[in-house]
Amino acid sequence: MKSDNLIAIDLEIASTCNAACPVCIRRQSGEVADFQQQMRTLEDVKRIFDGVAKQIQHIQLCGNYGDPMTCAEILPICQWFKEQNPFMSIRIATNGGIGKPDHYRQLGKLGVEMVFGVDGASNEILDLHRVNVNYDRVVRNMKEYMSECTSIHHEWQYILFDENKCDVIDAVKKAKELGIKIFYIRHPNGFADQEAIPVYNFGGKFTHWLTPVTDEWQPWLDQHWDLTKEHTFTNLLNALEKVEPIYKEKCYTADVPSKYTPDEPMSYDGMTLFDVELEPHMVDHISSMTHQECYSLNFHNNKDIQTEMLSIFISHDNYVYPCCMIGSAVSRAKQNDYDGHQQHINDLLNVITVNEYEKFSVAERSLKDVLDSGIVHETYYKQLQQDNANAYCKLTCGKCDGSRSQYQVV
Repeated sequence: MKSDNLIAIDLEIASTCNAACPVCIRRQSGEVADFQQQMRTLEDVKRIFDGVAKQIQHIQLCGNYGDPMTCAEILPICQWFKEQNPFMSIRIATNGGIGKPDHYRQLGKLGVEMVFGVDGASNEILDLHRVNVNYDRVVRNMKEYMSECTSIHHEWQYILFDENKCDVIDAVKKAKELGIKIFYIRHPNGFADQEAIPVYNFGGKFTHWLTPVTDEWQPWLDQHWDLTKEHTFTNLLNALEKVEPIYKEKCYTADVPSKYTPDEPMSYDGMTLFDVELEPHMVDHISSMTHQECYSLNFHNNKDIQTEMLSIFISHDNYVYPCCMIGSAVSRAKQNDYDGHQQHINDLLNVITVNEYEKFSVAERSLKDVLDSGIVHETYYKQLQQDNANAYCKLTCGKCDGSRSQYQVV
């Protein structure tokens, strides 16, 4: 059975969030996008994972739309998973500014790994990107988590912009003080061909722009620094201080950007097929590929797609996808502002439509039933192994020269 090869899950446990980060799928020109606000219950989880929970080795609770710590039953859900398999690793990605302090403490005691996305070391700077997230609450929740923490992995993830670089040294020091093991300085996504990203407050009013950091920061981006090693902590501080992360102005404002209005507003309905004509640069890139990778088909070794060690993503609205990137693409297309101009996404949507979209749903069936039906394998994995993946998969994960990172669409 296909479900026998399942070892990892990426579960979108809630679509609710306290933040208004500018590049999040939740937001469209500062306004809340068109999607269903909901969160899972323990009973939902028990039904979905019936028959496969005990074999799962790793669970990621993150999400395209929501922060998992907004889920009211986050603690009993994690406790239930641990009861099914005490050796299962559970990792939660959160902005840290939402959720009950006691839940953080209990999750730490349970051994749940936590990744805190905190892009500042003060309320003023954190709010530049993590709009509406309170830094004082974040620190309080971090302290609660660390107070009885038994997990061997906890991480402070800092997405670096030119406007928040002044706080990165203070953030490293605070992470060390709290006992957070890993400090991860990450480059921002979402710029594409833009020179700046517009930021709106929680009410949808334009407030400022965010811009990329300058080139001298590149050596420190996308690396995980182990702060439990004194020499690493000292060397990191010394290196960052030499970059002189000081700016004269907090951020800059200009004319309010116009609201995004697609040429022909529409939404993917799971039944309509698109006419697909890939852009020349996409065709050229696909033609240059010599092999395909897949983090979903082989969670431990993405380059080996003949060995099946499955990692599956389940969206907040109960659909099964190989990964969160495919889930994100489909979710965006389902919103009523999709313009249909992204040809590699249209190609993906056609593949799903032909295989009947509702067959991927766990709203009424268990994950085991969906996997054992073969629908995921027929739609995605079989094509990968025959070197005939859809354009979206090829442009997102497939690579021949090793120069592109995971989930980087051309």
